[in-house]
Amino acid sequence: MFTTAALMFWQRPNMVIELTPALERLLTSSDLGEDIPAAQLRPGMAACYIRFGEAMRQAVVLPVETGVHRIQGAYVFASTYNGKRAISIVAIYAAGRDEPLGISSLDFVIEDEQESLLSVIRRQCGGR
Repeated sequence: MFTTAALMFWQRPNMVIELTPALERLLTSSDLGEDIPAAQLRPGMAACYIRFGEAMRQAVVLPVETGVHRIQGAYVFASTYNGKRAISIVAIYAAGRDEPLGISSLDFVIEDEQESLLSVIRRQCGGR
């Protein structure tokens, strides 16, 4: 999957996004509200890589089964699935200091652009 994500990134119109420390602090101290529609989740290009700095690395929690890890960033892909807009997020993390990179992914199919983005995320993540 790691190789596939990198190939998908380079084969599409793409951009790399590096968050400033101030924006990272703002994002890590904010909550996603029910009033934000799914229509707002739109990457700037068909493929984006968001490089995380220290604040985001501390704030983003990956699945427990990955053990000790530090997120490096995430690929975000825009596509369609059965005629509906789809977003795939592939998180890239280092499993440990001397260990190889790993991945964790989520796919969202937007059924209703006006539905709360938080509801879409909760449904995909099993209500967590």
